[in-house]
Amino acid sequence: MSSIKVSALTAKTSPSGSEELLINDSGVSKKITIGNAFTDTNTTYTSSDFTHDSLSGVTANEHIDWTGASAGTIHSSNYTDTNTTYSVQDGELSENNFTDADHTKLNGIEASADVTDATNVTAAGALMDSEVTNLADVKAFDTTDYATAGHNHSGTYATAAQGTTADAALPKAGGAMTGAITTNSTFDGVDIATRDGVLTTTTTTANAALPKAGGTMTGSLDFGDNVKATFGDSDDLQIYHDGSHSRIYDTGTGNLTLMSNGASVKIQKDATEVLAAFNNDGSVQLYHNNAEKLATTSTGIDVTGRAVVDSANCVTVIDNDGSFDMDGGNNFKCTPSGNFTLTFTNITDGQSGFILLVNSGGHTVSAASTSKVDANLLATVSTAGTYLLGYFSDGTNAYLTNSAIYA
Repeated sequence: MSSIKVSALTAKTSPSGSEELLINDSGVSKKITIGNAFTDTNTTYTSSDFTHDSLSGVTANEHIDWTGASAGTIHSSNYTDTNTTYSVQDGELSENNFTDADHTKLNGIEASADVTDATNVTAAGALMDSEVTNLADVKAFDTTDYATAGHNHSGTYATAAQGTTADAALPKAGGAMTGAITTNSTFDGVDIATRDGVLTTTTTTANAALPKAGGTMTGSLDFGDNVKATFGDSDDLQIYHDGSHSRIYDTGTGNLTLMSNGASVKIQKDATEVLAAFNNDGSVQLYHNNAEKLATTSTGIDVTGRAVVDSANCVTVIDNDGSFDMDGGNNFKCTPSGNFTLTFTNITDGQSGFILLVNSGGHTVSAASTSKVDANLLATVSTAGTYLLGYFSDGTNAYLTNSAIYA
């Protein structure tokens, strides 16, 4: 150990006390305590009174030399450093097992180290308070709020660097992207690179897709055979082609109703040939080979051509009082029980028919003003017999003629 110069001793104030010296050995603070080796008899000593030869029991170079030339130098060449170190305690130094490891740590502190120095703080990966605009937010920062760069090549999330990237991160609640999203990997397990060709071929179709909320179609919907357009929660209405026939099928419990606020509802073979026409507030017309054959009227039907009636379904109206209601039918049978007047009600234009008059009692027959009949005919039918009378109506009057007389 080299000789180290120490400060001069302070004045001795207590003869029974001791003196402590503080030394610095290569940056290590040490304390040497000098005990009460002599008794102070109020004699004043100077440094020249203490020489090497005047100190008994002291080995050469193991003493403190207070001569003017040495001025308080510790000669320590014979002292062995046992790595005894000292720590500060109550303002003084005392032995406290200060180890080599602790020594190394202290030696590792750079000269003039300053925790307020921005360079040192930045090098340590920390932030100065002056660099934090909202310290409370930093302390409350949750790791789930870190901006993330997404999956990296190892398949795990990498946290995006703070600064511009974090400040420009898309909020977790969503927002508008200002740039393109690119990837050389997958999104939710889908390999975008592989799907790119598919997406490219479907771009036009996707852009032209009809929104689920509805919209206007600009093209046709094509349905294959037996592919149905269905309507209703239980597919109650179905429209489809079964390969042979086209069908509109109401599978529900209600009615299949066709409604129109136009002039009519028509069933047609094509754009020119009509099969049937249902006119609003008017007639219904049925056609044969585009020629009208039957039409309803306010009083009945009009038939174009010959009407063939099944005899089994031809009804004769029995009217024995001589008053014939044309709404009830065309043909009547009358068996009077007394004299009567030939009368027609609900006279319908164009209606015609027959009256079978069985006048076995020879009752007198007269005619109403709208029943036009020859006086000789009235006299004939007023006698006992069976007569077949024919009639025709012009909508105002009914004209009668005698068709046959039966004994």
